[in-house]
Amino acid sequence: MSSVGKLGRPSASTLKPHSARKSMKDQKNQPGGSGGSKVQIKTPNESKTNLCGKVITIPPELPDILKMYAKGAMRTQPPDLLRWSGAYFRAMANGETLPTKEKVEYPVRQSKDGLSPGILRVIDNQLGSQSGMQAETAIVFKRWRGFGLSVDSFNEILARAGMSSEAKMVDWDKLIAVMASTIGQNLTDTMAILCEILTSQPDGSEPRMKYSVWLSMYSFLGTQILRVVTTESFQAVDTCLSPIAKDNGGLIGPKDWTSAACRLE
Repeated sequence: MSSVGKLGRPSASTLKPHSARKSMKDQKNQPGGSGGSKVQIKTPNESKTNLCGKVITIPPELPDILKMYAKGAMRTQPPDLLRWSGAYFRAMANGETLPTKEKVEYPVRQSKDGLSPGILRVIDNQLGSQSGMQAETAIVFKRWRGFGLSVDSFNEILARAGMSSEAKMVDWDKLIAVMASTIGQNLTDTMAILCEILTSQPDGSEPRMKYSVWLSMYSFLGTQILRVVTTESFQAVDTCLSPIAKDNGGLIGPKDWTSAACRLE
């Protein structure tokens, strides 16, 4: 049989291996060939990398920023990682308190929407953590949405607290108390959660908060929101816990009302 194939082209058997390899090599070296353009990889010590002909400068602080971000995300476990990431880097760029938990919550107690005591503590810190303060509704909403928590649940909590999304300012003590009540199983559990959120005690210590603030929140939740506390029972609780709080420097915690056998509801 002739060395020319049916279509008049040299058959594969007549091509020399060396010529075939050379042909493929030539194609790779041609612009637009199968080899494509070369990518220059520089060493990690260099601050610039050439990718496809474009020089990209890598900031020297980028590795530390990404490390902090990764650690914060793992500690916080936000319900919506993408939205939280946006809030995280905006806070960093603006020099604000980062939306990161101080430690991992385990086990996580949370509402049906993903709100947890740790998230509420972060939001409180972002707002300045001052009892009795009036907070801007728009700022509270921004912090809330930064964790990916729903708009509907925020509006429901506002309405339950007797507040409006149209109002410029909100009573933060009352609002955070109602938010905590969506996590707690009952009033007693909610008051313990508030101590955990608002404590100024060192990590690992018994969580305690200002008794005056605690009593105000207890009255608001018990008599107006959950409606499980009467005037007489409120006075009995105050009579029981006031001396204990005085001995504790004006602070109160869950162990105090447990050890005193003081029923909150």
